[in-house]
Amino acid sequence: MGGLEHLNLLRMFDIIYSERSLTHAGLALNISESAVDNALHRLKGKPRPPPCSFTSGVAA
Repeated sequence: MGGLEHLNLLRMFDIIYSERSLTHAGLALNISESAVDNALHRLKGKPRPPPCSFTSGVAA
């Protein structure tokens, strides 16, 4: 993670903290709520869980 990304995540955290809402933080930053959520996961140092996948066939 580069220095500029650290600064962007710090700004993101500041907005999330002051707004107390991912939705309101997204509106304040002019980005989607899911983009704010992804940034929050990067701040936590945890990868995003993969999206649900559906498999065909019968469960054993």
